[in-house]
Amino acid sequence: MARKKFTINVDWAYAMMENFRKYSLAVSSGNNDAQISLEDKWVPPLPNYFRLDVDAGFDIRNNKFSVGAVVRNTLGQVCGAHASPIRYPGSVACAELLAIRNGMDLCLRVGLTNVCIFSDSLEAVRMVLSHVEDLGSAGVLAMEIQSMLELPNFHSIKHVRRRAVEVAHILARKALSCNRSINCVNDDLPLWLVNIVSRDFPN
Repeated sequence: MARKKFTINVDWAYAMMENFRKYSLAVSSGNNDAQISLEDKWVPPLPNYFRLDVDAGFDIRNNKFSVGAVVRNTLGQVCGAHASPIRYPGSVACAELLAIRNGMDLCLRVGLTNVCIFSDSLEAVRMVLSHVEDLGSAGVLAMEIQSMLELPNFHSIKHVRRRAVEVAHILARKALSCNRSINCVNDDLPLWLVNIVSRDFPN
């Protein structure tokens, strides 16, 4: 049992390093098609648009994984937030794509339109934008997201640095220690989430 757990941890560590290597290579080559962004802080969406930030969480030592998402309006007010633990998704890319899809599901439940999606996973964003047919788990998820992007609820998807999706990152981290999902809508927000969101508006 312990040997199997060690193997999974090594696989995940390797996958995460490979993901970082691809990101660094894309940055150094100046590949504009990669949708690379230098945005390193949260920026509100334009009026009549909404901003969905997503992220996946990883606790490699304990083999725990999670997703987090938060959607806000142009005033920075939270319209909805979601975080939940997930089963081992098979790869880093799958986890990040699940975070995107779960965030989109949140927006559909809340009934929002003109949603702009932001993720700190360069690989996941590139897979969604590439429209390359891939029947692997990550490819299937990417195609599902591509189909959902055709809905009037969604406007675009873009890569940003992690600091720009910090609230989603913290939500995903919090879900790593939870046994159930966290769901918040509109004004029904716990104080800890209100405090985290307020960090994006320094005095």
